[in-house]
Amino acid sequence: MLALAKKRHVYSDLHKLELVNFLNLHPAEFDLLISADTLCYFGSLQSVMAASYRAVRAGGHVIYTVEGSDDDTCPHRLDPSSRYAHSLVHVSTAATAAGLRLSCINRVTLRTESGKPVTGWLVTLNRP
Repeated sequence: MLALAKKRHVYSDLHKLELVNFLNLHPAEFDLLISADTLCYFGSLQSVMAASYRAVRAGGHVIYTVEGSDDDTCPHRLDPSSRYAHSLVHVSTAATAAGLRLSCINRVTLRTESGKPVTGWLVTLNRP
């Protein structure tokens, strides 16, 4: 994927590093973090939210898409697609526990897979 991205000549930097490790290596470095279709590869979101808090400056924003689950009794589930779906309660709880403030969560269609819409959450957070 990185080789293909490099050929496009549209990215200023490309990094091959696990997301939480990358964020932890860049404390208070970003005004805005945007990540789409990434958190579906994480079960618990606590480490991602904590690393996001550390990486964004005070007053900064974090925007994630998350595959959605309507089962608030279970924080996340592994779907047959080998991707995780997260409950709204888990997303909100993990963000708040990390110190991020929830600005907005909207239900959205993330993509179409096998002819069916994949729904989830568009999550906007900020660091006070």
